[in-house]
Amino acid sequence: MTDLQYQIALTLLPGIGDISGKKFVQYCGSAEAIFKETRKSLEKITGMREASIDAICKPKEYLKRAEEEIEFIEKNGIQPLFFLDSDYPRRLLQCDDGPMMLYYKGKANLNANRVVAIVGTVRKTASNWSRI
Repeated sequence: MTDLQYQIALTLLPGIGDISGKKFVQYCGSAEAIFKETRKSLEKITGMREASIDAICKPKEYLKRAEEEIEFIEKNGIQPLFFLDSDYPRRLLQCDDGPMMLYYKGKANLNANRVVAIVGTVRKTASNWSRI
């Protein structure tokens, strides 16, 4: 297993969002460490839901899905960034609800002084061209 596999698996767990996921990583030390904690230890973490604990204690499905995700991103030249990675955007680290994991394609300095981002897609039709 790789760190990336545990990081992606963490983002797939039920009941764990960006805020709580980052909190749990900081509490345990890493995404991998969360999956290695005992049920008893996980139950002591404030905010950890029962469904999340169950998923962490039986991680096979989530680790398999993470492995499939890694194959997809490698095949398609997509770059994953976990919030602890050195290239993760500094500005997002200042946001409590910044994403645990980012994905991007191409070359980018996400910590440049000025950054322009395009998020999402728009299907080009005659009706929405007037809004652009």
